Amino acid sequence: MNKKEANRGAYVLILQLKDDKTAVIGALGECHFRRGFYAYVGSALGPSGFNRILRHIRVSNGNNKVRKWHIDYLSSVSTIIEIYKVFTRERLECAIATSMLNDLGTSSIRGFGSSDCKCRSHLYYSKKLAEIEKAAITSTCRI
Repeated sequence: MNKKEANRGAYVLILQLKDDKTAVIGALGECHFRRGFYAYVGSALGPSGFNRILRHIRVSNGNNKVRKWHIDYLSSVSTIIEIYKVFTRERLECAIATSMLNDLGTSSIRGFGSSDCKCRSHLYYSKKLAEIEKAAITSTCRI
């Protein structure tokens, strides 16, 4: 694996939302986000690799106002508190998202972050940080 390939894979962002929020998100329409913790599963297989995560952090910090992906709308009103990376050349984000669905059930927004695949969602919710962390760790280790 060369240096460029070593910077690619899948990731899970853990976000904290301190207050309930509602946002209009493209074709998904109006989405209500409850106060609590969210896990977002993304792909870093594109040309920028894991540098995509830096963009998510800039949006979360208010340093990037462009809303390009579903997660931009949530990360702009929440705080990224943890990041889990899976270094791979394979498309594993859907396997991770499916595993999280098995752990967290239907605590997700249907279609969020999954408009280019058949997954129910790539975003999962819990009131408890420990529960979302356990699902993220278990899901990234299972694959």
